[in-house]
Formats: sequence, structure tokens, C-alpha cells
Amino acid sequence: MMDASGRAAIFNSGRWHWHSAVIRDRKLTLSAQRVAQLLFDLQNVDRGFAWPSRVHIARELRISLPTVKRAIRQLEQRGWLAINRSRGRGHANEYRLAFGQAGSEQAAAE
Repeated sequence: MMDASGRAAIFNSGRWHWHSAVIRDRKLTLSAQRVAQLLFDLQNVDRGFAWPSRVHIARELRISLPTVKRAIRQLEQRGWLAINRSRGRGHANEYRLAFGQAGSEQAAAE
């Protein structure tokens, strides 16, 4: 069984690989890259995801709420985020780093 520091090391290694690939995705807008950076920073090692509200993201990055929504949609469509959508008011979505379609395209291009 792996201890907590071993799990954290694996999580962080994957997280940095994700970050490196996302910033090289030329199909992402700069706003999507900024949102990705913030979600990267907010990832919780123990839980494996981040859960900021869209309002928090907008305030933190000083961008509009519609821009945040578009950026999150773009990241999800490109395969960079897996989202567990909350049910109801006052519950934030869970954002997990993902290596879907965009990750496959990135690997093929290298």
C-alpha cells in the first residue's frame, strides 16, 4: 500500500504533465488557459479535484462570469477537464484534470 506522500508525488507529477500540455494547446483561448491555471493551482491532493464556484473563478481572474463559463466549456470540450456537476444552489462543481481528446492530439503532435 502506498503512503500519502507517494500518492501526492504521483498526483503532482500527473498534474504538472497536464499543466505543460494545456499551456501548449493552441486551440485554447487565453481565458481558458487562465482558468486552467487557476484550477491547476486549486487542485486538492487528498480529494483529487478542485471545487471553486464560477463566481470565485471570475473574481480571482478579474474576468466576466460568461467568460468563465465559456472557458470551462472549452476546457471540457477539449478534454482537459472532467466535471462532476453539482445539484442545486450553493454547491460547487468538482473539476478534475483530464487527458481526453486534447491530450491524445498533443501526444500525437510530439
